[in-house]
Amino acid sequence: MPYDGGATAVGAAASGETVAAVSGLGEALAQGDAVKILAVMHGERHPDAEDVPTVKEAIGEDVQFGGWGGIYAPKGLPDDVHKTLEDAVKKAVESDSYQKFQKEAGNLVIYRDSAEWTTFVGEQFDLFKDLLG
Repeated sequence: MPYDGGATAVGAAASGETVAAVSGLGEALAQGDAVKILAVMHGERHPDAEDVPTVKEAIGEDVQFGGWGGIYAPKGLPDDVHKTLEDAVKKAVESDSYQKFQKEAGNLVIYRDSAEWTTFVGEQFDLFKDLLG
């Protein structure tokens, strides 16, 4: 059965409406003992759930998947403006308030500069193109 997001899906698993769900770790942790977290879809165990294996540890398949977002600007941005924006984003991501907010949400923060981000988005596009046909 489709749900409109991870929180709704994991809530359905907690109530017994469905037998399993995929969601963000924070959404699952918010359910307390009502759900058992089987694995995390990351290359490493999550610091907020160190006893929970990765999917690779659990079943031998390296499945990594998570939510992500980025900051975008128009093509042809002048180099000085690009550097100013990239520096500002890095500073914001590294700030205590942002780190605290993301930790409370159960999210891992992985900063990528623009070159790394461009590569990552291309890889994600290829992955989903192959998955969705």
